[in-house]
Amino acid sequence: MASRPRPWNTNLGKRLTGTVASVRAHHCLVRIALKVLQVGLLFAYTAAMFILYTVAPWVYRLASSAYFNISLLTSDFYGLLFGLFLFVSAPSASAHLPGTDPDGLHHP
Repeated sequence: MASRPRPWNTNLGKRLTGTVASVRAHHCLVRIALKVLQVGLLFAYTAAMFILYTVAPWVYRLASSAYFNISLLTSDFYGLLFGLFLFVSAPSASAHLPGTDPDGLHHP
């Protein structure tokens, strides 16, 4: 069975949006004075995100759906802990209601 030919404009929106964003943000990015530590942290964050988004689908494919659900619950729990202790916020009772703050934290 022959596959359909790929349309010419498959990534057109991505490329156009990226070009517009880079043109608009270029003058702001040129004026930023970064220290060596900040540049190193940006590179480390970029490398960590690349590894995470490269390895995670592979691990999820090898593991079961239970592993995926446990990882989501764990990330939600860590998000709650960071909100409570790092950002000094309290959970709100309206966190599960539609149209409320998605992180469910009440900022005093």
